[in-house]
Amino acid sequence: MEVQEESVPLLTNGGTGLARRVWEESKKLWAVVGPSMIGRLALYGMCVITQAYAGHVGDLELASFSIATTVVASFAFGFMVCHPHISHVLRKRRERNTSSFAGVGHRQQRCI
Repeated sequence: MEVQEESVPLLTNGGTGLARRVWEESKKLWAVVGPSMIGRLALYGMCVITQAYAGHVGDLELASFSIATTVVASFAFGFMVCHPHISHVLRKRRERNTSSFAGVGHRQQRCI
């Protein structure tokens, strides 16, 4: 599925109305967001079905699945939040060819 790019000036009146420009941008946005939303809903559905099955098997299995899901979700969230900071630090270290984090300065964030 290939999206064709069309040059639409946003701040000038290029002969197209606002509704047309909004529609063009919306089509581009949905080309990116649509598959992501479908994947997220499928993942959520799998988690719900698996948890329901674990609940029917037994209480211990349900508790263990809930704890495992919470740990994995927390790890994924932490990776999502800290990953840009880590890549920035590694890139700066590679550019300066040093082994200290002193050169990061204003971009330094704290990942908990």
